[in-house]
Amino acid sequence: MKNQSMKKIISLSALVFFSCFGYSQTEKMNGWFVQGGFGMLQYEKENTYRTNAYSTIGMLGKEFNVHNNFSLITGVKGESVFGSYDNLAFKSMFVTVPVQLRLYSSSESNSAFYGGIGIENKFKIYENIDNVNNNTETKGENGYHLGGIAEIGYRTKAHENLDFLIGLNYSNDILQVGYDNGKNKLLNGINLSIGFEFYKNNK
Repeated sequence: MKNQSMKKIISLSALVFFSCFGYSQTEKMNGWFVQGGFGMLQYEKENTYRTNAYSTIGMLGKEFNVHNNFSLITGVKGESVFGSYDNLAFKSMFVTVPVQLRLYSSSESNSAFYGGIGIENKFKIYENIDNVNNNTETKGENGYHLGGIAEIGYRTKAHENLDFLIGLNYSNDILQVGYDNGKNKLLNGINLSIGFEFYKNNK
């Protein structure tokens, strides 16, 4: 049952991601972007502990202009989460497929503020837990996390066909699937992101 649920979630996420490529636009709100970032969050092992943790993020994504100042953001994000609790130190790795709706203050000017909301499909692919007291390592469970995300940011022209973006986002888990020994939760995440978007000019 657990494997069937995971397969359905992965299939749905892939369908949403690849169906986005049906849009055929060529202006600057339809570019490819690379983005890096770092942040803080709360990491919870259900019924066991909750502690502060840190994250680093890298993303390759695509933007699609859907109407006037609105665009759809998706892509593939790699995220590393690390922290400690008492004598335990942990590191987890996630592959994430976000789907966000973004609104710009202007679609015509060289600079604009933006805000957005969306969901994140997070797949935990690795977790290592060190017990520093007895010098042992264990592997944590992998699972799926559905999260919500809200963002604000600023975009400005950096060069011909190239824009610079900087933003803040807030993320929080909605549900988790695939854990047998207590769910892992990613809560109250705040991240700073910096990136560049490449696009074609309208001819």
